[in-house]
Amino acid sequence: MPLSRPPQIILIMPTNEILPVVDRYDHVRAYLPSGVIHERELRHREVVIYLFDKKGCVLVQKRDGGVYDHSVAGHVGKHERYLVAAQREIKEELGLFVQKQDLLRVGKFYHRSFSERSQRYNNRFFTLYVLNQSVDKRTLRLDHREVETIETMTFEQIHRLFKGKSSHFKGGFPVSFKALIHASAKATSGLEILSSLVRRPRG
Repeated sequence: MPLSRPPQIILIMPTNEILPVVDRYDHVRAYLPSGVIHERELRHREVVIYLFDKKGCVLVQKRDGGVYDHSVAGHVGKHERYLVAAQREIKEELGLFVQKQDLLRVGKFYHRSFSERSQRYNNRFFTLYVLNQSVDKRTLRLDHREVETIETMTFEQIHRLFKGKSSHFKGGFPVSFKALIHASAKATSGLEILSSLVRRPRG
């Protein structure tokens, strides 16, 4: 089933994001602006989505400074579910509208990492998804305010860059990618990951 581009999309996150602050059990305790949350290093929610091309290569975003990032990632907004946030972020960053049933949930994870750029910790739960459709990067409509370009990488290329001394990826990428591999029986391509997740019982 091809990815569709409907004429009207209303999944828009306001510029001044209000996000849920959560406790160690991922229960909402307050709502604050994203800037305050990151300033105070408060625990919040994010989504990470991996997309693959028809060869099973990973689509990665290239950001300013030549640093690579997830296919798509972002905050979960106020009163927003993880799955709806994943749909919205894909639409905002790549210009694609995807159905909920096309997003396969890998799992929910907690991670706290230090950002050299902000000199603060990013403290979050993230739910990890993969898109159960191959994507041709030439068809994407990128938000160039956030994404410089989209490139494709094999799993071997990513693992090779992980071994390098310099930081080629944004802080959360190695964590989410390794979680993806672990949850997918150590798959070596996006096609193997999709096969593994499709066969996994839903629950």
